[in-house]
Amino acid sequence: MDFGCVAAKGHFYFDHGVQEYIMRAEGKPATAFLFKLISTLQFSGTVPMIDVDAYAKWLDV
Repeated sequence: MDFGCVAAKGHFYFDHGVQEYIMRAEGKPATAFLFKLISTLQFSGTVPMIDVDAYAKWLDV
């Protein structure tokens, strides 16, 4: 996997579209990282699940 979490600062991930790491500074970085992890893992499974990225948008409120 090419993403991680710095609990006090935010989470980061590699964006393959622009070929660079993106750092997201947020108020709830561990939760945002968890949503990103679930979102990434759901595409490797066979059972569809909820759109976790849609829920993650509410973290910036």
